[in-house]
Amino acid sequence: MLPISTTRAARVWFRLAPAPLLAALLLPMPSAANESLQVTLSAGQESNVPRGIDVDHELDAAFVGAQVFAGKFWQLGLNDSLLLGVAADSRQYGDLSGFRHVAAGLAATYSHKFGLGAYAPRMDLELRYRQ
Repeated sequence: MLPISTTRAARVWFRLAPAPLLAALLLPMPSAANESLQVTLSAGQESNVPRGIDVDHELDAAFVGAQVFAGKFWQLGLNDSLLLGVAADSRQYGDLSGFRHVAAGLAATYSHKFGLGAYAPRMDLELRYRQ
């Protein structure tokens, strides 16, 4: 037979053991977020870089680009989600130095889905800041 203190401890443990399981099932879990990192590299030829309106002002140039996006996605509820992200991108032209582009920014997107299934309508509210 077990001593009384061990039996009492076992009873308390069996009473408290389901509490974390119930909390995990009933409460939304923002700590269980999906993290993503996306890197995109591109190269190409653009025919009218300065957007000239006649042949004399049209300039062709090759470019190389890179984009990086890192984000975190939280499922707030059954139909609500939040995406927070940081992005940076750059485009470098080989011949036209004045058209080089470098930018960085922050983004937050709140999404609400009206119903179940892949084709249910969705409403997104997005806030972005780019520099």
